[in-house]
Amino acid sequence: MPIDRTHLLQVRITEEEKRRIKTLAASQGMTLQKALTEAFAAWEKELKAGGRAIHSPKKAGKRSK
Repeated sequence: MPIDRTHLLQVRITEEEKRRIKTLAASQGMTLQKALTEAFAAWEKELKAGGRAIHSPKKAGKRSK
């Protein structure tokens, strides 16, 4: 599937996290780009099915003590 347009996405992660993600992707015969897009697609599917997000965003205006 040809990609007409691509955009740069930057994320700060530790070297250990990067190595773990790349190793997992490679073990499935995927590029890092493919693994990430599939991970987000799976997360979207879970959210649509009523699954809960791991981290809930904090409501604006409310502060933790």
